[in-house]
Parts: sequence; C-alpha cells; structure tokens
Amino acid sequence: MEERDAAEKDARDKETKILSLTRELEEMEEHMAEMSRKYNAQKREYDEVVSSKDDVGKSVHDLEKVRVHKCLIL
Repeated sequence: MEERDAAEKDARDKETKILSLTRELEEMEEHMAEMSRKYNAQKREYDEVVSSKDDVGKSVHDLEKVRVHKCLIL
C-alpha cells in the first residue's frame, strides 16, 4: 500500500513539474515572438533611415555619421 501511495505521489509530482515547465516554455516562446516583432520593426525603421536620401543624394545615415564625427573632433 505504501509503495502504491509513493508511486502515485511521484507521478503527481512529475505531472506538476511537466505542467510548470510547459507553462514556462509557452511564456518564453511568447517573449521570443515579441522580441522578434520588435527587432523586425526596428530593422525596417533602420533600413528606411539608411536608404532615405536628402536633396543632394547623400543618405541621411551618412550625413549623421559625418555630423557625429565632426562633433567628436571638435
């Protein structure tokens, strides 16, 4: 009888652990999906900035690099 009770308790403990790990995995997958969406949005925004041109045809990104470089020199 004690052996059976111990086996049932062990099975319940393992099932609880499985449920806990499954829940944790789902939360991590949701977090990864959210981070992936944010990354993709920022990458699109960056690509737009890099590819945008000003009046003389230089990219805004290149102009910003020159401006920062000048600030560092001064």
